[in-house]
Amino acid sequence: EAMRAHGEATKRGGFLRDAGNVERAAAVVVAGARRMVMELDCGFCGAATCQQALADDLNCVFPVCDLGIAVGSGVAFAADQGLDNRVMYTIGLAALKLGLFGDPAIRTALGIPFAVGPKSPFFDRK
Repeated sequence: EAMRAHGEATKRGGFLRDAGNVERAAAVVVAGARRMVMELDCGFCGAATCQQALADDLNCVFPVCDLGIAVGSGVAFAADQGLDNRVMYTIGLAALKLGLFGDPAIRTALGIPFAVGPKSPFFDRK
């Protein structure tokens, strides 16, 4: 419902499409990454230092990259077990907007709907 409402409010059809996919899923997993500072001063986030990133309220890219790696490994394993799935940022954004994590430090999230059937409902979409 949150995905559909966001799609209607922002006129973003992808949220409406993905909401329909979620309705056809047997289960949905949502994973998030906390905002943190690695103290590497690498500049990858766009700030010159990690302290500047904190001051500018930026996300360190390393937890976000780690989230992507973990989710990618998880969906690959699920696919090997015969579970249809697809990574969706739209689910993650809806979960963040709903406050489902209960932790304001989690500022990036991805969702994975799962289904089992003769054809995956998450691909060949309009």
